[in-house]
Amino acid sequence: MWDYLCTYCYLLRLANYDVLEGAIRDGLNSKEYFAFAAGVDGGRYIEFKYGVSANGKSIDRSGLLVKPAAAEKQLEEDEEKAAKIKINFHMSASLDVTRIGDVQRLVDEVIHHFSSVDGCRVEISLEVNAKVPDGLPQETVRTVFENCRTLKVENFEFIE
Repeated sequence: MWDYLCTYCYLLRLANYDVLEGAIRDGLNSKEYFAFAAGVDGGRYIEFKYGVSANGKSIDRSGLLVKPAAAEKQLEEDEEKAAKIKINFHMSASLDVTRIGDVQRLVDEVIHHFSSVDGCRVEISLEVNAKVPDGLPQETVRTVFENCRTLKVENFEFIE
């Protein structure tokens, strides 16, 4: 980049690359002059810096100076993308038997908020995995089996 810029006869010659790097670093502090990017990928600037302090950081010689209009356009696109309406939510929480009371807190503090949204469909599932190295007592198997059937649990099984 340094050699390339110095070939333009209408540009004043710079003493060395450090002068150019300092000017770029100073210019990045404002949104008035330009932005800086490491490159372009799919029409978007990557590692994009605009109106941020670059003091103490080296400026990559292969980077790109970006016109303020192009920088503003990318910032607007990023803001629009961030502001788009969210339509799905998924949550997973691991609870042990000592935290089973947290289920009610999750219902009150998270799930409850969806009920106030028109047309929102909430599906809640509970997954239980119990492992007993020495095997489950037959009485426990029979009780859990009957309770699952009575409570209309869709999928349950005991695995040897």
